[in-house]
Amino acid sequence: MPKKHRDSSPGLSPKSKRLKEVKNEFNQAVSRSTPSKVKERGLTRPKKTTQAVPALPTRQSLRIRKKDPSGEVLPEPSSSEIYQSVDEHPRKIGPLEMKPCNNVEQTHSQEFIDELTVLANILEKSKENADDDAAIDPDVVSYKKAMQSLEITEGHVAKLVPHRIFSMAFHPAKYKTLILAGDKWGNLGIWDVDSSKGDDGVYLFEPHSRPINCISFEPGNYGKLYSCSYDGTLRCGDFRAATFQEVYSFDDDDYSRFMYFAFGSPSSSTILAATDSGYVMVVDTRTNSKTLAEQSYGLHDKVIKCVDVHPLNRNLFLTSSTDGSVAFWDIRNIKNMKSKLSSLQRTRVTSSAYFSPLTGSQVLVTSMDDYVTINDVDASGIVSTTAKCCFRHDNQVGRWLTSFRATWDPKFEKYAVVGSMRRPRQIDIFSSELKSNALMHLTHENLNSVNSLNVLHPSVNMLAGGNSSGKVYLWT
Repeated sequence: MPKKHRDSSPGLSPKSKRLKEVKNEFNQAVSRSTPSKVKERGLTRPKKTTQAVPALPTRQSLRIRKKDPSGEVLPEPSSSEIYQSVDEHPRKIGPLEMKPCNNVEQTHSQEFIDELTVLANILEKSKENADDDAAIDPDVVSYKKAMQSLEITEGHVAKLVPHRIFSMAFHPAKYKTLILAGDKWGNLGIWDVDSSKGDDGVYLFEPHSRPINCISFEPGNYGKLYSCSYDGTLRCGDFRAATFQEVYSFDDDDYSRFMYFAFGSPSSSTILAATDSGYVMVVDTRTNSKTLAEQSYGLHDKVIKCVDVHPLNRNLFLTSSTDGSVAFWDIRNIKNMKSKLSSLQRTRVTSSAYFSPLTGSQVLVTSMDDYVTINDVDASGIVSTTAKCCFRHDNQVGRWLTSFRATWDPKFEKYAVVGSMRRPRQIDIFSSELKSNALMHLTHENLNSVNSLNVLHPSVNMLAGGNSSGKVYLWT
């Protein structure tokens, strides 16, 4: 008699067998649908070679044992002997050559700098011939639909800088995507997204020695990139001259830090630079003075976290501080702290505050009190103390992440973006037309970390977010 085929699952009922088959089919479907990890571009961390080293007895030198070469015990140092610790990141002095410090061929480096110069010339000419048409904000439904179409595609994640990102910016060009980021130890990364030269299109520079917490192109001159740092210097990256020029620096014995800066008050050739001592300095970029500001104003008793200039009235600017206040000022009428036009007071540090980009009739404030708010501001700089919009938002990033700074979409008047601590990882979008709820939470399978800083392109529907390991995620 022929042998009967043995059941591979003895003792199981038909229902249990079917359940097992469905489970196997489900597991196979999940494994097929799980997305593969997106390939990351940019800087690469050098691989560490580990070699087996035989254990040796711990040895101490005579110096550590406080003995001289003959073995005699050394006397204790007198109290007048002071040992200065070595600064591992000394301030960089004078003009610096604009030469990439990462794995970039010299010919590619020069081609890239030349391309940035040509791009700046084209943009300046196109701006002269452009018509100043007033931008029209899309309605909430249209804007939400446009933002929902964004995604992080293959090749749109890159490591721009070696350390935590403290500042970000888009190059304003429409037809060439360039993203810039400054990190904790003074590195500046520029990512040419559609290029494979350099480190997959990434060029790394070292203009500073401490956190670069603000970078911005000079208005109307995209061949000059300005940056300020905790190292006490304000620099201009001049692509035409291929150098990082020193615009302003504190004295060597002055340990003041630059916290933020803004252009255009009272003229386009001046910079308002905020410091950790509560001062705002007026620096004229046309002068050669590197140690003295034209004017300086003590506006807060504590650190100034952010400064911003009104888009239409260039005499009007605001400051936000660790004292929890957001104050509004007229550059023509400042004498002391009592010269403020109006102010808002929050219970915790105000990380940032920005005028709305087109009319300046609203102010967007991010605070450590776990709220993002929008208040109305009139043309004379008087702010409404009652928030127009108040969004509950977890801003407790801890010590290892850069503080959230909600920023406007520069193309429109009523939309803003900010990072999020929520899981799955996401970016929050707000509208001044909604009183207390976010417009949407932007998520994607390739977003796997907190993006503390986020910037929107000034003319294209494009978003870039940066994290604390130096990576940038591009949404297109």
